[in-house]
Amino acid sequence: MTFQVQQADQLSIQQMEEFLQGSRPMEFAIEGRAEVCRLFKRVLSQCHYSKLCKRERGSARTYLIKLTDLSRAQTTRLIGRWNQSREVRRLPPRRPSFARGATGPCDMALLARVDAAHEDLSGPAVRRILQCEYGVYNKPEFERLAGLPVPHLYNL
Repeated sequence: MTFQVQQADQLSIQQMEEFLQGSRPMEFAIEGRAEVCRLFKRVLSQCHYSKLCKRERGSARTYLIKLTDLSRAQTTRLIGRWNQSREVRRLPPRRPSFARGATGPCDMALLARVDAAHEDLSGPAVRRILQCEYGVYNKPEFERLAGLPVPHLYNL
């Protein structure tokens, strides 16, 4: 039995609870982020989620978890976004970015010279040497290298 998404926004809280109590396995026709977000928006606005009592909100949340196969935490975050702005959209992932700037051949040659002079030390040790060369001994050629993170030193 396939449950169509178009029917999902026409259910009352009581029908959602009856659906959750059912034990028959079902397949759902919900695919993609955009469709999941539309389903959230339709279900939450149709049942007036913010005006529901705690038990009914729990039923609506469990219903959305079962339909979308998202985790409880992710479902709660999406419901929270809907409560704040009446918009449900997943945010793009945040990825760390490292400082850039020491990619020139003179920086790489200087790093190779330091690395060879100290007989191939570990990355954190080389970084500390570079910081001392710039901070303690005031050598301006080490300025860009002194601020680089260890993973970037390994890349160079």
